Amino acid sequence: MCFSCCYHIPGGLYTIGITQNSIETLLPHLPPDIKPEYLYHSFPQHTVALQQFAIAMRYVTVSEFAQFIEETGFITQAQKDGWSWTWENGWSKKQGLWWQKPFGIDELDTLYTEHSSSMCVLQVSCNDARAYCEYLSQKTGEVIMLPTEFMWEAFATKVGIPGMEQLQELSPNKHVLLGDYCHSLIELTKQRQVLPGTVWEWTDSYFQGYPGCLPHKEYGTTYKVLRGGSYFSSPLQRAREYRFRRCPTARSPFYTFRICVVPA
Repeated sequence: MCFSCCYHIPGGLYTIGITQNSIETLLPHLPPDIKPEYLYHSFPQHTVALQQFAIAMRYVTVSEFAQFIEETGFITQAQKDGWSWTWENGWSKKQGLWWQKPFGIDELDTLYTEHSSSMCVLQVSCNDARAYCEYLSQKTGEVIMLPTEFMWEAFATKVGIPGMEQLQELSPNKHVLLGDYCHSLIELTKQRQVLPGTVWEWTDSYFQGYPGCLPHKEYGTTYKVLRGGSYFSSPLQRAREYRFRRCPTARSPFYTFRICVVPA
């Protein structure tokens, strides 16, 4: 992997999550689509020790994922099931959506394909992303993986993604227009460095409670964590501590991934 195309995150102690004071400050201003319990998923604040790692400046592209498919014959979750999630005035399952056709709208799917060398791959599950990392590890001899959510939060801190306490306003989610999203993502992914905030990013962490957290029925090994928020997310969801959970088989045009390299 080209290390000049990575952010290098030093090993050490990192502060993860938010404080009770932050929650109390934010609660009166929550947009209607953010439940108070969502804040508590990032509580309590605590410290974790991380070894050094490198994380890609950009997402895995459509072309890179296509090469993986060509060389391995891997069948993604969307291909197995024959459908994927998308947004059509609300979440809906739609037949025939997969990583080569993530939107189900001819104009947008054509743009996605035309920009395959820079556009991030979409409609990939966490399991699909992990399989890609395993393939790349075998091909390069390096230890390549999805970042854990703590790695991701350390990376987000390094590149200046605001924390919840730093937010000046908490507007609700934008109205979803897939065309606006697709065009914005195409322009963003042309850049050498692509910061979080336009498409959710898979991590390789289960949706577990933090040490000393309040119990919650969804904590455990059912869901994996996505981070970063999307083009349509509220500022709160794009904050570096915000946690979003989905089944590891879930896929949509709003999920992608970047890879990281750790010392062998």
